[in-house]
Amino acid sequence: SIDNTPANFIAKISSDGTLDTQFMENIGDGPNRPVSSIEIDNNGNLLLGGGFRSFNNQFTGSFIRMSADGLVDESFMPSVSSQFVDSGITEIIVLENNQIVIGGNLNFVSNEIRNGIAILNDDGSIDPSFDLNLNENVIIRSLNLTNENNLVYAGNIGFNEGGFVSMSDLSGNNIESFEVTYDFGSTSLEAAAI
Repeated sequence: SIDNTPANFIAKISSDGTLDTQFMENIGDGPNRPVSSIEIDNNGNLLLGGGFRSFNNQFTGSFIRMSADGLVDESFMPSVSSQFVDSGITEIIVLENNQIVIGGNLNFVSNEIRNGIAILNDDGSIDPSFDLNLNENVIIRSLNLTNENNLVYAGNIGFNEGGFVSMSDLSGNNIESFEVTYDFGSTSLEAAAI
C-alpha cells in the first residue's frame, strides 16, 4: 500500500508527491502479478508489460495499454504468451511511427511465433514483416534503439546457457557484423546500454 491506499504492483504519484487517487480508483485491483516495464506512447498512454495475466480481475495477457488516468484500453489486447509461467514482457520501446517493440520471455504474439522480440502496430496487431527467428528458449533482457534506428538486443538462451548481444534493423534483418556472445556461468545478463 501507499499512504494506506492498496496498491497492487502499480501506483501513480502526482508531481507534488501525493498519490493520484483517481488513477488508483480507475485501476481497481490492478495487475495480478508484477509489472516489469512501463513506457509512455506518443499519445500519452501508458504501456505496461510484465508477468501479469489479468488486470482488475479481467484477463488481459501480459501487455496492456491504458490512458494516463488508469483506464485500460480494451480495444488494444495483443495476445502475448510464454512457455514459462510468470514470464512475459520486460522491455518496451515506442517508435516514432507509433509501432511498439516488445521484448522479454515470449514465444507467441497474436498466435504467431515470435520468440523474444516482436513489433506491434499501434492497434496491437503484429507487424508480420519483423521476425528474427530466435530460439524458443531466448529470454530478452535488454532492448535499445540506436541513433540509426537499429535494435540492439541482449539476452540469454534459457536460464543457464550463456547469452548474446545482437543488432538488427527494424525490418528484422540481423546485422551480422555486430554479434557478441558471453558466458557468465549461472548469472544472466540483466541490462545493456548503448
